[in-house]
Amino acid sequence: MKAIISTNSGTGTNTALCREEKLAIGRRILGEAGKGASPISNIRKAVASLANKINGKIKNLSAAFKKAWAVIKGAAVPSKVAGVSFGNIQAALRRLTRYSPEAVSVELERDRDNAHDANAIAVAVSVNSSRAYRIGFLPRELAQYMAKIMDSGMRLAAAFKGVTGGSAGFDTYGALIEVTAKG
Repeated sequence: MKAIISTNSGTGTNTALCREEKLAIGRRILGEAGKGASPISNIRKAVASLANKINGKIKNLSAAFKKAWAVIKGAAVPSKVAGVSFGNIQAALRRLTRYSPEAVSVELERDRDNAHDANAIAVAVSVNSSRAYRIGFLPRELAQYMAKIMDSGMRLAAAFKGVTGGSAGFDTYGALIEVTAKG
């Protein structure tokens, strides 16, 4: 089953989550286990739970905790889009160079049926509210822990940052996005 998780245009704004939003994120990650505990304890448990889920998928536990805190705080995670060299995606990216990043909306779609990656998260873009077109996936390293976040019930928002390549010496195009967890 595929479900679109969230959409967000590239406004370029990134504000920290308020305390209530952090608590809501903590409750979603912890579920019933977080009831009755203090608010600060819930946030710490949510970070520890998320860090343990992503540990082993990145460098070490310390790096996992840093990523978990960044996600809980609502920090934007910059990323390239993987898989942009397949099909007609290069032509689509070439067309996207005509538009400002603010005119491009990004949709992140959890793709549980993907034969190559059980944690796959597809990236689709649309310009000025047109029909969304899939341009690739979050890189496997990022999708490994973002999939856990999405599966826990949190929303992910993404902002389009631009098209790369296509200039002198670069025959292929790429895409840059920023991913943010929302409460």
